[in-house]
Amino acid sequence: MDASVTLDNQRVVITGYGDPSVLKVIRESLPLPKSGEVRIKVEAAGVSFGDVLQRSGLFFAGAPKFPYTPGYDVVGTIDAVGDHVNDFRVGDRVVALTLFAGYARYVCVPTEYLVGEVPRTLDATKAVALVLNYTTAFQMIKRVADVRKGQSILIYGASGGVGTALLDLAKLMNVRVAAAMSKRWHDTFKGQADLLFDERDMDARALRKFQPAGFDAAFDPIGGAHAWRTRSLVARQGKLVLFGIAGAVKPGGKRDLANVAGLGLLLAFSKLWRKPAVVLHAIDQLVKTQRREINDDIRTVVGLLAQGAINPRIGAVLPLAEAQRAHQLMESRENVGKIVLVP
Repeated sequence: MDASVTLDNQRVVITGYGDPSVLKVIRESLPLPKSGEVRIKVEAAGVSFGDVLQRSGLFFAGAPKFPYTPGYDVVGTIDAVGDHVNDFRVGDRVVALTLFAGYARYVCVPTEYLVGEVPRTLDATKAVALVLNYTTAFQMIKRVADVRKGQSILIYGASGGVGTALLDLAKLMNVRVAAAMSKRWHDTFKGQADLLFDERDMDARALRKFQPAGFDAAFDPIGGAHAWRTRSLVARQGKLVLFGIAGAVKPGGKRDLANVAGLGLLLAFSKLWRKPAVVLHAIDQLVKTQRREINDDIRTVVGLLAQGAINPRIGAVLPLAEAQRAHQLMESRENVGKIVLVP
């Protein structure tokens, strides 16, 4: 590299499979947008469990070759545009579902990834929580499970990024909710669910007493044998929505492949025994064919935040250079809500 080049960009790369120590910070010259792309000066980048799955070798949607930059979602301001960009201009505030490359000061993305007209009044950390977490929750509760006012839902992992989004949206929809989270968070979430419980202290009989006919929908990010148990709590006409395999990730970058196998068996079983229905919702798969629909849903939740109808919970805001710490927090299950990196 020419010594005269100013190293203005900083980004985090995954150098290989393993524990959070495989995340490294690099410095480089600013990326230049290609034709049809814009460059975003990032205000906030989201950390998701999908990033942890990538780092742990449990990501099945296809990832770039090592070393590459993780990061599903960003919010920021366009500071450069490539050729043939007509719908966006320098100075526009945007959000983008990128799937990769978000852990950076600057990132270049195609215009089809962008949702614009993001109000300057919106806090960047809350806005970035909308892109992956709230959009996933919105799609699952509205498009996949078609939950209606007065129905009942069961949420596991309710203190996480997507779980807190489900709680927020369910309250807006006036839905009856049972939510699983560590007892330490029950005071924090008081009033957010009709029943808050810690799985370690409550068995299935208590949930059946709460909802004798079974839940209209259940949302499970854990996978494996846990998902089988969740299915037993869903009404015959209801739906189990699976949105992760958190149970397959062990501390130190280790994997529990039996969890993955258990989830695969459940999905195969559900094709033969369809009541209750079982659906795997993976936005990193859907984005390949449903980008426009996903962007519409991002636009919807941005509008809800602008109206004050929802309020994303932010569990931690860390400097970009502390991406390792962010992943440690994610794996510890000790965070509440979205973890955000700021350049």
